[in-house]
Amino acid sequence: MSYTIRPARVDDAGGIAAVHVASWQESYRGLIPDDVLAQQSVEAREIFWRGHLEQPSRGGWVLETDGAVTGFGDCGPNHDPMLESDGEINSLYLLQSAQGQGAGRGLMEVMLRALATGGYATAGLWVAKGNTGACGFYEHLGGKLVGERVQDRRTFKLPVVAYRWAL
Repeated sequence: MSYTIRPARVDDAGGIAAVHVASWQESYRGLIPDDVLAQQSVEAREIFWRGHLEQPSRGGWVLETDGAVTGFGDCGPNHDPMLESDGEINSLYLLQSAQGQGAGRGLMEVMLRALATGGYATAGLWVAKGNTGACGFYEHLGGKLVGERVQDRRTFKLPVVAYRWAL
């Protein structure tokens, strides 16, 4: 498998949206109610990501495997005081078929480096508490478990944990 990591473009919105929905459905089964997972819409996510990527101050990275979008990540300033970091990994999603081959590590390293280059001293993220694969991944990459809470997601509540890195 060969992969590349590159800055996301507006025309990546459809691929990012497809990965976003599929990775939720692959990773969150048993953590998020089945009806919520079934209602995920690639079209709605594409609208969100297109708007996000059209903003000059926003962006992210795309993971391509053999020319197809198989993952993405987004980072920037932290907007959540409970996270207690100045930088934040807002999203990091990979299809299961792209996991376990170093691509996720590469994507995470690109984002941590971008935050450090941007002047951030720390990076943090929230992840579903029961997502043991992701939690193990973040711990393997040196993330320190620093918090826990329950997010109210309108139709369900999701226990989450926070990880932080010194940059």
